[in-house]
Formats: sequence, C-alpha cells, structure tokens
Amino acid sequence: MEESQAHFMVTVFLLYGLILLQAYCMKLHYTGGLRLITILLQCPHWARAHLASRVWLINGTIVAANGMLVYAACRGTLKALMSELSSSLRIGISQYLTEPSWKRLVDTMQIELSCCGVEKPGDWHEIPWINMDFLNKDSDLVMNIAILVLYTTSTRRLLPRSSTTGTSLFV
Repeated sequence: MEESQAHFMVTVFLLYGLILLQAYCMKLHYTGGLRLITILLQCPHWARAHLASRVWLINGTIVAANGMLVYAACRGTLKALMSELSSSLRIGISQYLTEPSWKRLVDTMQIELSCCGVEKPGDWHEIPWINMDFLNKDSDLVMNIAILVLYTTSTRRLLPRSSTTGTSLFV
C-alpha cells in the first residue's frame, strides 16, 4: 500500500472516530442536562447545584469544541475524499460490464442518489466501458444489450447516435 493511501485511511478512521465521539458526547451532554434540570427542580436549594451546573457548562464547552474540530476535519478531508471518490468511480465505470460487483454498486448508487457519471453524464461516453473494437453497431447483440444502458443516462440527448442511420446505438 502506498504511503498516501495509508495516510488517507488513517485520516478517514480518525474522522470517523471524531464523529462517533461527538455523537456520544452530545447525547451524554443532553441527557446530563436533563438530569441536572430534574434534580434542580426537585431540590432548588441543593448545596452542589453550583458545582454541577459548572461541570455541565464545561462539558458543553468541550462538546462544542469537539464539534468545531469535527467540522474542521471534514472540511480538511473533503478534497481528498472527493478525489478518491472520483478515481473510484472512473474505475467502476471502466469495469461496469466486466465486474458484477461494480455494476451492482454503480446501478444502486445512480438509482438511490439520482446521479450519473463522475462529474457529468457525459463521463459514460468519455470513459471506455464498452470495447469499441468489437462493437458492431448493426449486430443483434447491440440491440440485445439495450437493457445495459444506465437508468440515468437513458435520455435521448445522452445516447450516442449512429452516423449512418441517425438512430441511437443502444435503444
């Protein structure tokens, strides 16, 4: 594994840990605050009310600081995450027909997220996912794989046109 990939994995795991810690601390702070209010309402002249309120306030400050740290970490890793996602999607598009796992993943992502391509729908026409050396646009096989045209790219303006007939190659 390359050093940059190892660094990226460590960063992602640290970010994930910070998010989990933030969620746990927020829940603890929220339930602690409710418990403190309950105690103060039941015993308004409780001797340790000042100390308990101060501890709860310090805990809230720590939770807020951790939230800012999580935000900064998310902003700092956003560019690297987008770059990794882009390169992974390019690999997935190129292996769409050969690897069933990539096909399933890309199809699910496109249907669930209502998106297509890496950066734009035209990526499916720029990244080679069908071996054009063996593609005979007049063959019955091309007509039989019409179902392989992706859900989100199946509009008339995105499908490639045949130069001789003026019709789409896949539909």
